[in-house]
Amino acid sequence: MLIKTNKTGQYKFYTLIPASYPKSNNPKHIHITIKEPGKSEYWIDDFLFADDALLTRELRNKNKFRGGNGILRTSNQNGIMIARRDIILDENIPGYPKA
Repeated sequence: MLIKTNKTGQYKFYTLIPASYPKSNNPKHIHITIKEPGKSEYWIDDFLFADDALLTRELRNKNKFRGGNGILRTSNQNGIMIARRDIILDENIPGYPKA
């Protein structure tokens, strides 16, 4: 899936909340790669779900905050689960080109 931000940097996408990998103790997650104009692509911390029983304290503490905090808190709005993640493009990205 390719997602582009609008003029103010906002983005939105619709998906199902994923399940953990079969026969796994990995928490449910969504992988994210960022591609900025004129820069090489890079990954940020996965989108994780705060209420996931598989997201242990140990796993929460391993979060590197690449691109900001990836642990999402969901809320139900008219039958749709909503979450927000502010992505900070240069936060904790090794080798990120500085101006």
